[in-house]
Parts: sequence; structure tokens; C-alpha cells
Amino acid sequence: MNILNITDELGIDDGVSTHVFKLKNGLDNQGFKNYILTGKIRNSISVNDVSESNLFHHIERSPANFIKAILFLNKFITDNNIKIINSHSHYAANIAKYASVLSKVKTVQTNHGLLSTPGKLKEFIADKIIMTNEHTSNRYQGENTVLIKHGMDFIPFDENKFISNTSSINILTSSRFVKEKNIEFFVHLASEYKNNSSISFSIAGEGIEKSNLQKLNDSLGGKVKFLGIVSDFKSLLSLSHIFIYPSLSENEGFPVTLLQAGMCSNLIITSDFLGLKNNFEDKKDGYIINVNDLKSAKELLDKITNDLIRYVPLAKNYHRRVSRDYSFDEMIEKHYKLYSSLI
Repeated sequence: MNILNITDELGIDDGVSTHVFKLKNGLDNQGFKNYILTGKIRNSISVNDVSESNLFHHIERSPANFIKAILFLNKFITDNNIKIINSHSHYAANIAKYASVLSKVKTVQTNHGLLSTPGKLKEFIADKIIMTNEHTSNRYQGENTVLIKHGMDFIPFDENKFISNTSSINILTSSRFVKEKNIEFFVHLASEYKNNSSISFSIAGEGIEKSNLQKLNDSLGGKVKFLGIVSDFKSLLSLSHIFIYPSLSENEGFPVTLLQAGMCSNLIITSDFLGLKNNFEDKKDGYIINVNDLKSAKELLDKITNDLIRYVPLAKNYHRRVSRDYSFDEMIEKHYKLYSSLI
């Protein structure tokens, strides 16, 4: 069976792309043939069967491009014998649904986050709607919805990195550099430790706010190291001890970076965002902080960095939760059953 996944953008540095790559890899091994069509390839990727057309890039949207995208998609469906389209943005889902009227393919929409404001296009439009976390299900509760969480490759908990390297503590965050991700908070927090050589702060990622963040960092003493796009993110996480997620977004799903950090044995410190409720427990899986209170965040980080071994059980708890609730095999099995039920 041939499946087409459509994304707004594709790269090696975001959760949606990570999810789609894992999905393709897992289902290809189950005998499916998976294609990917994206509106924009952001950085170098080494994945087969990927096509790019700006007609599917949300920022390029217009009535004319919407119609062109439908025609483009119908030709792609015919040329590649596509049976199911799985869209990973609401814009792509609307294009796919209109194209399916002519092509008769089945449509699936995976919801990775909620829209901040409604637009002219429907937010949910497909034969089946996949929710990747519980809180987005509250926005749309149609009978055609199914909950399929992200899938993580299992990695055993690495307690040794906390024991063998206590003289140097690595603190990391990773994100697109946009305002809502609140990376400024991380830079300000890091500046409180500019004279402490035993604690390092690093940021992985790129984005439109990069120049502003670098200027802020320089003005505060230059404590943060900017790593850019990291191709081997797992290796980077395996060397870090603490992962901080300071996002202000109220509409995103549960970030894949938090799952990756947890699976790679990091102690998690995170802001309290909408998708956190059913997936993370404060003071059990890590810590939830008020990102409007830098003083309290520093006090907490002081306690942790002064006695890091004491907080290993929290990192273990979250690793256990991610391993249990975000199984890669379970994600693939549920997609396999869903796709098979549509044909």
C-alpha cells in the first residue's frame, strides 16, 4: 500500500519532521511504501522518496496556489498509486480533502498542535483525525478521532553520566528560534552562571530570532553556546544532564524534544504549557517552573546543580514514563491498523 505524508516544512530540527521520518521508517519495514511531500525543505536531509513543492507551504498560500496544489496532488496520487494521504498540517489536510473528491483516496490528518486563531480553512478535515496527545482531543471530539502518541526508540537509562561527570554539568535547550519558544529566558538564566566554569549552557536550533538571541547573549556575558542545527541530536542529549524547555506557547502539542531528552536520561525543567498536564508530573518527573520568575528558577537550578545525584530519581521516573507511554512499536502498530482499516 502506498502512503503519502504531507508536511508544511521538513528538516532535521523539528518534532513534526522527526515524527514523519520515524513513521516512514517503521511502516516501510511493514511492507508499506511511504512518500513524503513537503512545502519546504529547510536543511539537508538524507531520506528517500521526498518531494518538495512550495504549493504546500502555508506561508505561500493563496486561492490560486490552493487550486494548483489540488491539481498537483491529484497528479502525484495517480503517478504514484497513492491510497492514503496523511497530512501533518491543517493546510495540507484541506488540500488533501479536496483532492480526494476526484482521486477517491482516503485521508488522515495528524494534529501536532492547535491553531492560535481560526482561519478560513477547517482546522480538522479528514476521514480520520489522529491526535498525538490528550489535550488536543478536547478541541475536537469527533467520532473519527484516534489517539496515537509519538513513538520513541528505547534507550536504557544512563545513570553513569551523572556519577562519572559531576564536576561538569551540561544544560541544554533545543527549539526553533521564535518568540513563543521563549529562548530569551534560557539566555537570561544562563547569564546568572557566567562566572561558573563547571556549568555549561547550550542551545541547538535555528530561526528568525537567532541574531537577537546572540546579541542578548553577548550583552549578558556570552555564557550560552549556540550549536546551530545538530544532525545527531541523540548524541548531544546523551552528553547533557539537564534539559530546560521554557516555551510560552499555549497551542502546541507535546514537544518531541522533551520526549527525546527524557529518553536520553536528562532531568527535565519545563514551563507549564497546555500539553503538559497528562504527560508530566511536577516534582516526580522533573520540575515545572514559572518562566516569569527568573529568581525562583535560579534558586531551583542552584539546588539541583549543587547536588545533581540527588535528582537522578526524577530523571529515571520520566525516562520510565516516556518508555511506557511513547513506544515506537506501538505507534507503528496503531498506524498500520488505522491505514489498513481505511482500505
